[in-house]
Amino acid sequence: MRRLDLLLPQGMEQTAREASYNVSTFASRCGVSRRTVVTFIRRRFGIAPHDWMLQLRMTEASRLLRQGMYVKEVSASLAFKQTSTFCRAFKHFHGLTPHEYLSAQPDKDTTPIKIIDDRKVSTAILIRLGQRGQETKSSS
Repeated sequence: MRRLDLLLPQGMEQTAREASYNVSTFASRCGVSRRTVVTFIRRRFGIAPHDWMLQLRMTEASRLLRQGMYVKEVSASLAFKQTSTFCRAFKHFHGLTPHEYLSAQPDKDTTPIKIIDDRKVSTAILIRLGQRGQETKSSS
């Protein structure tokens, strides 16, 4: 386990990515047995290696989808053999399909701001472009 102790968490994540999120490949890249990896990850993270790697994949999937990658591209880049398998895993992990997840994300061109009313405080979304236009008009 000493070899694994030397890996920083970022190094472990990178090694998992390079191993295509496969526990046996991960173990061989680290120069230890599969059983050693299982024991190490269970002690360090409190979950099975497969579950830890799935968390890494789903976190990365969320990031890639928000960046605008297509579902099929995300699926392939995270070593899923089938897009349908990726979608099922994503829904199980996040509770939403990748498309529902993206629909639930706020638009990239919006900013939440607070509007104070005499009766209540509510949150509104203003389009940044509109804000910029108002700023230039008021500053002129």
